[in-house]
Amino acid sequence: MTKNRTVLLNGNDTVESPADFDWDNNLQGAVLASFFYGYILTQLPGGFLATRYGGKYLFGGGIFVTAVLTILTPVFATWSVYLLIAVRVIEGLFEGVTYPAIHAMWSKWAPPQEKTKLATFAFSGAYFGTVLAMPACGSLAASSGGWQSIFYVF
Repeated sequence: MTKNRTVLLNGNDTVESPADFDWDNNLQGAVLASFFYGYILTQLPGGFLATRYGGKYLFGGGIFVTAVLTILTPVFATWSVYLLIAVRVIEGLFEGVTYPAIHAMWSKWAPPQEKTKLATFAFSGAYFGTVLAMPACGSLAASSGGWQSIFYVF
C-alpha cells in the first residue's frame, strides 16, 4: 500500500499525491539516525589525528567527501534505502572529524586572546546557518526542483 502525502493549497483545498518513498516510521528513523552513527565514531579519532597531523587536511577532506556524498544523496535514495543508510553512515564518519579538526587548527593558528571569540563566532554562525537553512529547505522542497534540490543547493 502506497502512502499519500497531502498538500494544502490556498489554505482550504487539498490535493493528495503518492509519496516519493514507501518508508515506515522505523525506516525513516534509521535513515535520519544513520548519519549520527558514523559521526559519533570519529569524534575522538578525529581529535587525535588532527592534533598529530594537523587539522587543515583532515577538515578539508571531511568536508569534501561529505559534500560529494550529499550531492549524490537523491540518487542513492532512489536506488536503495539501505544504500542510502550506508552512505549516510559514511557521511557521518567524514563529518565527525571536522569539529575536532577545527579545534586543532584554532589551537595552532588563533592568537591566544582570540581563541574564545573565534570559537564563539564560528559556532554561533553554524547555528545561525541552520536557522536560515530550515525555512529555505521548505521553500526548495515546495519549488519545482522538489526535495532533491535541497541536496543540490546546499
